[in-house]
Amino acid sequence: MAAFRGGGLGLALLLSLCGLGGGRVQAADANFEAQLIWASNDKNSPNPKHKEVDAEMRQRLGKLPLKWANYFEVTRKSFAVADGGTNRVVMSEKSSIEVKRLDALRVQVLLYSKKGDVCTKQTQPMPKGEILVFGGESPNATAWLVTLKRKN
Repeated sequence: MAAFRGGGLGLALLLSLCGLGGGRVQAADANFEAQLIWASNDKNSPNPKHKEVDAEMRQRLGKLPLKWANYFEVTRKSFAVADGGTNRVVMSEKSSIEVKRLDALRVQVLLYSKKGDVCTKQTQPMPKGEILVFGGESPNATAWLVTLKRKN
């Protein structure tokens, strides 16, 4: 499995936007949005409840070295995590994601399988608007992706 970071800001701009250049940052809840996505070259998802991902996500996934032409949203969850806190969110009966805020910018993300095993662990800075993408193969040349986006 691979993890990809999308977006990103220069360090000077990031420090300026976050107020880290000289003042103290007030710790607050960070809001996140996670999506479980089905990736395929088929024009339609096998599940009629799945809808195409929105234009922003399609554009962001299109910039990554992925081989699929179509992406379908299976689940979307919004949640908050306090500074120093952890939140675990069930994405499907086969997966869940856990986000731990290490400080104002850095997060540790764990992706769990149905059995409760950790499939992937990633620690990195995650400013507002940045996404993290985890993925794995599925039958018939398809894949599943879990995206995590910081909303604030």
